[in-house]
Amino acid sequence: MQRAEKNIEELLDKLSSEFNTLRQSTIDEELSDLLAGYELLNKID
Repeated sequence: MQRAEKNIEELLDKLSSEFNTLRQSTIDEELSDLLAGYELLNKID
């Protein structure tokens, strides 16, 4: 039973890490899009 609990904890840690990496990647992409749009608008003026 202890081994099963340890496996679950390890899997949760791995999934949490993968989720956080994906989330940060999405945030970075959105920020990059916003910055590109801002720079484009400033070039038009």
